[in-house]
Amino acid sequence: MITGILTILQIIGALSIFIYGMKIMSESLQKAAGNRLRQVLGKMTANRANGFFTGLLLTMLIQSSSATTVMLVSFVNAGLVSFMQSMAVTIGANVGTTITAWIVWLFGFEVAIESAALIAIGLAFPMLFFPGKKRDTAEFVIGFGLLFIGLNFLRTAVPDIDKSEQVFLLLQYFSENNYVSYLFFVALGAIFTAIIQSSSASTAVTMVMLSNGWIEFPQAAAMVLGENIGTTITANLAALLGNIHAKRAARYHTFFNVTGVAWALLLFPFFLQFIDWLQSLLFTGHTSILTPYNIAGANATMLQQRQSIETNGIAMFHTMFNVLNAFIHLGLIPYSAAIIVRLFPASKKNDEVFKLQHMDKGLVAFSELSISEAQNEIRKLADLVEKMSGNVVLLLFGEVKNRQNLLTKIEQREELTDVLEKEVSIFLSRLISAQIAPKSSEQVRAMLAVVNDLESIADHLRKIATRAQKFASATKPPTQEVLTELQKILSLDHKAIVAMKKQLVFENKIPDNTETQQLETEINRLYLHLVDLQHQRIEKGLYKLEEGLIYLDILRSAEKIGDHISSIMRTLSGVRTA
Repeated sequence: MITGILTILQIIGALSIFIYGMKIMSESLQKAAGNRLRQVLGKMTANRANGFFTGLLLTMLIQSSSATTVMLVSFVNAGLVSFMQSMAVTIGANVGTTITAWIVWLFGFEVAIESAALIAIGLAFPMLFFPGKKRDTAEFVIGFGLLFIGLNFLRTAVPDIDKSEQVFLLLQYFSENNYVSYLFFVALGAIFTAIIQSSSASTAVTMVMLSNGWIEFPQAAAMVLGENIGTTITANLAALLGNIHAKRAARYHTFFNVTGVAWALLLFPFFLQFIDWLQSLLFTGHTSILTPYNIAGANATMLQQRQSIETNGIAMFHTMFNVLNAFIHLGLIPYSAAIIVRLFPASKKNDEVFKLQHMDKGLVAFSELSISEAQNEIRKLADLVEKMSGNVVLLLFGEVKNRQNLLTKIEQREELTDVLEKEVSIFLSRLISAQIAPKSSEQVRAMLAVVNDLESIADHLRKIATRAQKFASATKPPTQEVLTELQKILSLDHKAIVAMKKQLVFENKIPDNTETQQLETEINRLYLHLVDLQHQRIEKGLYKLEEGLIYLDILRSAEKIGDHISSIMRTLSGVRTA
């Protein structure tokens, strides 16, 4: 009993080291790539080939299809990538993730790398105390080493099947080569991957189970199919708070893998024979991986060769499945999109609700890619501020049936900006506390300043709306001349907000401040002129002091909006010229 518990704890510990090493390795690559990584993901077009290779190469680079698909969902949610564009990237990401299985096979089963990994970690450790690229390189080496040390511990912790009678009996019950057995192992792979949220780790576990004799090759292949389904849970969790387009992007990831598993299971015996045939071309003295291996009388060299052939077969099966599935689905993207749209129709009411979509705070919270997520949220916050500005202009000067309802809507949106400002700021603060590249750290600090300015603009817009209502219901309503003055300055504010929003990008190019500077100058000039006029009216007794002060308060808020827009533009200029 105690031995069994210790074995389970050792397996969990080994798996944790493996996943943590993969996380460090992936994040170090992201930091080294910096802005270029996010730019690649953000520059996708409707071209299927470009989208496919974007997903393929990006996933191969960062060693995580979860990171690619989660970021893809957030881009779709922000409207930077369409649902149709995202589909090809998802397909490419599924092919790109198969490289991990080959790395695990080569360094985990074919080449004994554990001792070299320890030496590499020791040599890389001092570089952690250096800034910039040296630190990123050290983290990559340490992560790479931990990954294979964890894999070695995993291989050691998992006992041989002849030492685990109860597990042997359970697996024997499902070891028949029939569809009941295949479905059981598909479900096992899917559930296990959904729990640990890492298909790479679950594939490594499958390889270890196969090499230690717990399962035969057909069952291991079925587990790999299930792992392709289980890995889609990450993107679906990320899409929970997203709009309908983000949900569709996540659902397509599931659709792609589920339909792929369906055809693979239908052709499973033939598919396995195809892999076995490929193996016979690669390995001299190949023995079929589809027949149980008789270990009686086999020496250590023969067993090691068999393990290498079988684990190579899993890597090949994983790759061929995803490549063939990609080939099938790339040509069916328009039809698949129609199916997803039909299965998940839009609900206009729900789609208009603005929500902050957090990335998972667990192992898929990749800090460098999370910067793009934060940028998307800030742009949505700016969209909300622009809508508030339009509502304020409509409230004061438009033909509205129910002004109170519109005022309530403005107030609700301002309250929402307060919540979003707090949540985005917390999100950005966590990014700063993470070990990100210096340039990225500058961008995050700039984003914090921009978020604060946007929230202040929303506060002033709400203040203008409530003050204007009081002004309109005063004993002496404002004259047409006063309304025209207000309309001029608030229209300038709205134009400045729109112009600022166009420049709300935190990288690539120097912002064009020309339009916002001209509008800010005009707002300040008009503000001083209108304040002087209002003082004259109050002195002449045209308005009571209280009513005159309300008008001045509106003007002051209008002028402050221009100041905050200028502050945002200065921040953007600073981060791009730093």
